[in-house]
Amino acid sequence: MRRGKEDAYQAWLWGEVLLLGLLGAALALFVTYPSLRDTFELPQLRLVLDTAVTLAAGIVAVLAGVRFSVEGRKLDFLLCGGFFVAALSTFAFGIAPSFGGDVVERGEAWAGMCTKLLATVLIASAPFMRGRITRRRRALLWSTGGLAFATLAIWFFARGLGDSLPAMERGEDQPVGVIVVLALQAFLSLIALIGFGLRFRREGEDLDSWLGLGASLALFAELHYVFTPVVSNEYVSQGDFLRLLSYGVLLAGVWRAIRFAEFGRAVAREPARLGDPARRNGSAPEAGSGGRAAGGALRDPCPLLGQWHGFVRLRAPPLRRHPHRRRRARSGARRRSGAVARP
Repeated sequence: MRRGKEDAYQAWLWGEVLLLGLLGAALALFVTYPSLRDTFELPQLRLVLDTAVTLAAGIVAVLAGVRFSVEGRKLDFLLCGGFFVAALSTFAFGIAPSFGGDVVERGEAWAGMCTKLLATVLIASAPFMRGRITRRRRALLWSTGGLAFATLAIWFFARGLGDSLPAMERGEDQPVGVIVVLALQAFLSLIALIGFGLRFRREGEDLDSWLGLGASLALFAELHYVFTPVVSNEYVSQGDFLRLLSYGVLLAGVWRAIRFAEFGRAVAREPARLGDPARRNGSAPEAGSGGRAAGGALRDPCPLLGQWHGFVRLRAPPLRRHPHRRRRARSGARRRSGAVARP
């Protein structure tokens, strides 16, 4: 089993090296030729991209919340909070201003960047957290309310500052604060990539490989934003497509992990439903694990097959060899007894 984990990690690592090499070469061309850094004034396309990102981040937050409500891991708790803030900030500061045909104001632009930085901090800290939370429902409700309140407070604070904040215009002459915030997001995406890679090497969970892949795409999306810092709901850059692709990868990974978890729990509950004695004695796997790593494949099918084999042997009726001979013996005994009884 350990050999299989090492092979999976090596395959993922080589795939990451290839992906980072390709994205790094594309970024080098992007930086070398200024003509490739142009943005496009397409407000309708930007609205479509922001809507897709909001839906993807919201679905990932819901799926991570479902995993947390079942397993109670701090990893899923932080992922749920991070993607919830990402979805909320994109909707509130990217999509909502477009309803009236207005552009993103200075306060909304800075509030959107700060809340996205908060979401990136939560996601980057997720792979380094271990343990479980017992009161899951209360923790989920309080964290969701607290993060929504924090987003609202950041927005009020940014609007209160108003014109004292640096203006953000289209072009390369952006304030230093914008570059610093975008660079911090790229650095946090790199930390998330390293963290999920180390966790995948240690735990061997399939979800960590997908999260690492999504962090790689998010890293280069933020690097593209560093060289084209446009905070507006009217312009589209290359980083927007990379960000959408990263959310798509994360959505596929979390959905895949939940499907594996449902399968593992169903396999673990089946012997208990049929009355397996090994299950009552505590030798069967837990319902949350199902003989597999959470979010991954089955660890070792041999114990599970052994339990089913023992269950069948205990439950199945004994085989009767040559039943016709027993019937003949009984009929012969009746005839002999009848002959003895005759006078």
